[in-house]
Amino acid sequence: MEESNKWKKWPILLALLLLLLLVSATALGISLVSRNRQDHPTVTVPLETASEQPEPSTEAAESTVETTQETTVPATEETTAPTTAKTTAPTAPPSSQTEATLLQLHKRQEGDNVPFYAVNLFPGDSVTQYFCVRVSHSDSVTLRYRANVRPGYDALAEVLRCRIQVKGLTLYDGLMRDMPSSINHHLAGANRSEDVVYQITAYLDTSVGNDYQNRELVADFQWWIEETDNLASPKTGDSSGIGLWALLALLSLAALLVLLCLLYRRNRPLARLLGVLLALTLLVSALCVTAYAATRVSASLGNNWFRTGTVDINLNDGNPVVSPETDAMFARFEPGMTTKSPFFIRNQGSGPVYYKLYFQQVEGDLAKVLRVSVTRASDGAVLYDSDLSHFTRMGVGPATLRLEAGERQELLLWLHYPEDAGNDGQKKELTFVLCADAVQTQNNPNGAFH
Repeated sequence: MEESNKWKKWPILLALLLLLLLVSATALGISLVSRNRQDHPTVTVPLETASEQPEPSTEAAESTVETTQETTVPATEETTAPTTAKTTAPTAPPSSQTEATLLQLHKRQEGDNVPFYAVNLFPGDSVTQYFCVRVSHSDSVTLRYRANVRPGYDALAEVLRCRIQVKGLTLYDGLMRDMPSSINHHLAGANRSEDVVYQITAYLDTSVGNDYQNRELVADFQWWIEETDNLASPKTGDSSGIGLWALLALLSLAALLVLLCLLYRRNRPLARLLGVLLALTLLVSALCVTAYAATRVSASLGNNWFRTGTVDINLNDGNPVVSPETDAMFARFEPGMTTKSPFFIRNQGSGPVYYKLYFQQVEGDLAKVLRVSVTRASDGAVLYDSDLSHFTRMGVGPATLRLEAGERQELLLWLHYPEDAGNDGQKKELTFVLCADAVQTQNNPNGAFH
């Protein structure tokens, strides 16, 4: 009876041993593949940037928003987009000594191999990052590189450019969308492990217009080597994990073989079943290792994000600054009188801007008589003071008044009817559109925008 009970417990023991063999053999195989893999190794990483960039331009792309009212003194808003900006590229990071695998991204210093993150890019801006790839090779190999723009981000890829450099040599300089399927860098020599530092610059040309404001792009960058037979095993580090899995696999396999021999003497059909189960376990383990080796040909580092900046100003919410409805004085405007009308301008863009105010679409004979001035409400500083006929886009000169991102300025518009004007302005009218042009300050130190 006791003998019978012992045989009933054997299936549980066999199941545990088979499970242990499956887990340990699979883990051992995966560890060995990770350590000495000779298949097509690839690494997917973010875009980087660096090096020289184009000189900034003083020409600004323009966009105009108008709000006109057919009243005595309407107001409108006009905005102009960014010109240029530039970030100086840092020098390549110093080297260091660290163990490496066959092909891996290797962090040598702070800032290496982190996801690319560049926001608020204006025309002329550039951003630089570094990626260090460590390759162990037994013979000459070619390290290949490719940028993959994710679906849905093709618009910015039409204008976002990147420059890829290794050891001062430019491998590519062009649009993201036009990058070839493989950018190659040859590694000569045998039995060596070397670090290849990619210095990559993402930048916008100064000619990029307003259509590309507030656009995004996400890209994955990939390195790989096709001459896998020429890759060498890296220096080994701690092998305790491999040794542990190997020991567990050997012990469980030995125990199963002993049980198989014992069963063969007592119960041959059960022994044959155990043999089949043992073979299936080893087969499943081999398939798991093979699947791992096939799916681990690349490692990815996604969410490499690029976004362009915006220039956007709000002029009095598009409402009239003065009109007969808002200022009763206009119903009896006469020599010696001055009107004072408050309004505001706010920077709703992503960076500081220069702005200027002016009139356009001026109609009516009063334009030949009146003087116009604009002051800051906070301190009374005079921003403009001229005849109305000269308060035009060209007449006021370049945009030099500054607004920080998110800043709002309260202003006063003064219209003065000179005392010596005589009767020339009797029964005359005036309509105009008050406008504001804005241009980025970044890389535009002279405020050049006429």
